This record gives sequence, C-alpha cells and structure tokens, in this order.
Amino acid sequence: MRRSEVSFISGGLRCAAWLYRPSGVQQDLPCVVMSHGFSLTRHDGLTAYAETLVNAGAVVLVYDHRHIGDSGGSPRQFISTLRQLQDRRAAIAFARDLDAVHPEKIVVWGYSLSGGSAVAAAASDERIAGAILMFPFLDGRARLATILRSYPSRLPWLL
Repeated sequence: MRRSEVSFISGGLRCAAWLYRPSGVQQDLPCVVMSHGFSLTRHDGLTAYAETLVNAGAVVLVYDHRHIGDSGGSPRQFISTLRQLQDRRAAIAFARDLDAVHPEKIVVWGYSLSGGSAVAAAASDERIAGAILMFPFLDGRARLATILRSYPSRLPWLL
C-alpha cells in the first residue's frame, strides 16, 4: 500500500488530500472518495478506514474541505455545506481522472456533515457507484427544530 500527498482545486482553492493505492495493481480499480464531518480533518481517524478499503482492493482519496485542515481558504474553520458539496464534486472529478481508477466505480464515503454531501453528490451524479455513510447529517433544519423543542435552553449556545 502506498499513500501520497496530492491536491485538487475547488472554488479556486487547493484542497489537500491523501491518495492511497494498493501496491502492484495495474488494473482499473474502484475509488472511494472520503471526507470528514463538520470541522474534522483527514488527520482525525480516517487512516484506518482508508487502509481497510485499500486492503479490500480499492483506491482511496481522503481530502480536507476548503477552509479546513491542510486545505486552503480563509477564514479558517469556515463551514459551508454548499462549498463542501462543491469540494466533494471536485474530488470526484479528480478521482475519475486518476490512473488505474475506473471512472464508473467511484464510491462516496461520508461521516456526519460530509454524509450529507455524499448523499447529495450521489443523488446528482448517476455515475456514482455507491455510498458509504456513517451517521450522516442529512437534514439540519429538522435537527435544529428538534433541539429547540427538546432543549430550548440551548438556543444561546446554537447562536
């Protein structure tokens, strides 16, 4: 297994990524495009998942969204679901152009907030082969309404 540092452009900014590849494989393989949730980075626990997927025979692209981690963008820690979806789509396009990656076998992987962008990307791109979702944050408005009904004292914290 090899891991290399790569990057791609999204919204005019550089998104930092790791590319994991199985050793010695020349054929076109499926590729899993992974990103973390809310404000976490690729350094926060994704390595074990990526290595497991590579050992199962996939190429894996793990990236940081713009404004997060090693990626470019200011202000830092800026969260935008629209921009993160754009980043996801840019990562998918980047993965499709990689050597030894089958462009019709792209799988999106998302945790928490990035689970939402994974679903949105898969729903809007019929070429996506599958999605792996861990605790996907799919409807922020519904979750906010539930929190406010159940815990109204948390409104100042949310704001």
